[in-house]
Amino acid sequence: MLLLINLSTFSILFPTLIGGYLWRKIGTPFRRLYFFILFSLVVEILMTILAINSVNNLFLFHFFTFIEVPLISLIYLSMFHQKRIKTLIVIGNLGFLLFSVYNILWVESIDEYNSIQRTLASTIIVLILLTFIVVKVFLNRSGNKFTNNPRFILTGVLLIYYSGMLYLNVYTKEFFAANITGFWIIHSLLNIFLNISLSLTIWKARE
Repeated sequence: MLLLINLSTFSILFPTLIGGYLWRKIGTPFRRLYFFILFSLVVEILMTILAINSVNNLFLFHFFTFIEVPLISLIYLSMFHQKRIKTLIVIGNLGFLLFSVYNILWVESIDEYNSIQRTLASTIIVLILLTFIVVKVFLNRSGNKFTNNPRFILTGVLLIYYSGMLYLNVYTKEFFAANITGFWIIHSLLNIFLNISLSLTIWKARE
């Protein structure tokens, strides 16, 4: 399992390097995605340093999730043209941030895994992704042409990842009670999938 966790940690380097190399050749949504990747890199480094020194790093999950939803939302705010949808995304983010503050103060302490917050985060992101697919593919009838678009590929990648994270966080208590190793194995596999897929998506998004 340790090898898998290390692979998960270092896999963030792939999209970091590719995104940096192609920065001038990618559009606004993917530049915003790159900021999310850089943020993830910083958090991974901090978590690794704390783990090596046997310091509880679960508070970083709270911090990461707090910033994660707004960063993903910013990517899609640049791809939606409907003001109503943009407004709903902003309102959803404000509600999420307020809940996150409440959650850390009275529900899930900073020293424990934030499964409730992460469940809500994954739910909000999945809803944004599904809305993007419905609007762009079904309502606009973009069809097969759109499925070859890097933005659609990105949406598919994120949908798989956050659906997996949603499942994982909904059943966190069951995993922790019966098989905590299985939890972190699935978590690592999802991270590796995400980082490799983001690397390929950014490469395809170059202009």
